[in-house]
Formats: sequence, C-alpha cells, structure tokens
Amino acid sequence: MRSVFLIATILVGCSLASGAQADPPKVDLPGGAGAWVLQITTHGGFEGRGGGDLLMSSTGRLRCSRKEMSCPEKLTSKTVVALSRIIATIKQPYWINPVPDNFCQDCLENTMTLTVRDHKGSIETSTVHWNITSQKRLPPQLLRLYSAATGAVH
Repeated sequence: MRSVFLIATILVGCSLASGAQADPPKVDLPGGAGAWVLQITTHGGFEGRGGGDLLMSSTGRLRCSRKEMSCPEKLTSKTVVALSRIIATIKQPYWINPVPDNFCQDCLENTMTLTVRDHKGSIETSTVHWNITSQKRLPPQLLRLYSAATGAVH
C-alpha cells in the first residue's frame, strides 16, 4: 500500500513540475519583405521544465524565458544577417516532424516555429517538433537554424 502511495505522489509531483513553465512571449511579425520571427520552445526533460524558450525576430528582438539563460538584450546585426541567410535557404518540404526512435520519458522536447513574410507579402508559418531520439532525421537546414539561434544566447 505504501508503494502505491509513493508512486502516486511521484506522478503528481512530475505533473506539477511539467506545468511550471510559462508560455513564451509572442511578438508580431515585423513589417517588410523577408521579415521573420523564430520561436523555439522546450518542455520535458528530467525536471519537466524544459531548457528555456527563445523568441527572436529579423529586427533583432530577443526574448528568453529564463533569467539564468545568457540572453543579450538584442541580437547583433551579424547574428540577424546569419539567421536571415539560413532562413532564406529553408523550403517548406524541410518542415517535417520525425517520429522518435523510442519512448523517452525524460527527453527534452523541442518545438521550432518560423513565421516569414516573403517578397510578395505572403506570410507562412512552419513548425517542427523533435527530441534527441528523432533529431538525426531532421533536415540539416533546420538543425543549422536551431544551432545558430541557440548559439546566439548560450
């Protein structure tokens, strides 16, 4: 009986921990052709809190969800140019959601959402989800974007 109570207590604790992270802030898409907003969110992991969320835009705006992240007030112009170049190479078919290799209860789950305004004024939003077991099946262009974006704050 004590073991059932212990398991129930652990499950409730894990459920509370996973809901502890607030949603990342939202920003509007900046004006102009080629404008973009990139949002990276995480959840899960060993503690259930994720690894922190990022929101950045083509105007250099940068927001991080956690104080302990090394988050500058604004992206440098060099970083904005580098991210813009990567974003320009990514085509819609690259935005796939790979199936994980196995069930990974403590894996950090990542979601990357990109909203872009093209030269004609059309707005397109694409989202991809993955964890460590499915990361190897992501297209290299998406991993490159993720690495460049997270590298700007770590």
